[in-house]
Amino acid sequence: AWDRALDSIERDLLHVRTEGRAIGQVNGLAVYRGSGFGFARPIRITATVGAGRGGIVDIERDAGLAGKLHNKGVRVFSGFLRGRFGRHQTLAIQASIGIEQHYGGIDGDSASLAEAAALLSAIGRVPLRQDRAVTGSIDQLGGVRSVGSVTDKVEGFYAVCALRGLTGEQGVVVPDTNIADLMLSAEVLEAIQAGRFHVWSAATVEDALAVLVEGTVLDGAAGPLQVGDPAADDWPENSFYGRVVAELRTLEQVMRRASRGPGTS
Repeated sequence: AWDRALDSIERDLLHVRTEGRAIGQVNGLAVYRGSGFGFARPIRITATVGAGRGGIVDIERDAGLAGKLHNKGVRVFSGFLRGRFGRHQTLAIQASIGIEQHYGGIDGDSASLAEAAALLSAIGRVPLRQDRAVTGSIDQLGGVRSVGSVTDKVEGFYAVCALRGLTGEQGVVVPDTNIADLMLSAEVLEAIQAGRFHVWSAATVEDALAVLVEGTVLDGAAGPLQVGDPAADDWPENSFYGRVVAELRTLEQVMRRASRGPGTS
């Protein structure tokens, strides 16, 4: 089953990017279990955002493919979003989140960190690195929590990157509390020790975002994009969180104009 999945990725039948940057798109990691086998492979998680009052639509839930724990994870990161950005403005968004090319049931909350990153990227129009994958659950306060099968997930993304050629920039973000659980193969450990592949630990959503936007420069800024201090009341205009706030304000203005109707100012 893993060989077939890897072959499908190599032929681009399963679309997984391991280079470049993209808005509203991140590599999550899904675990597949069967009789006598188990493996993990990268899956593309995407988010789109427009003006509206519908909040966040979970496509997996609407399609009847999501279990209770997955639904809980989406609810939790919705709470995180309100807590970070909804204190001084309304969240006038109609957003959808989907796991692309995954046609079976899904459960657990280990994709919630990746889903939150994709959604924030879509809101702020900030591109995320596609040479990195993410696993982790989050709480409403923005902490990153442990997940299962973390070794399989790291090795699954490594296998895809190795197939295409290691660049020294690729790697996986895992919860910091999972680092002690890793039991990586000799091949993966050798690549990490040689700096050809990486494993980053994250204690907060902001830790993960910093890895996903590393090296990003927006709007002619003097230096790389910063994520933003979660304890701050406001964020610099050209930070990740500053971009999210600015776009949320724009969406709110769109909704206010629409509520006044045509011919009004």
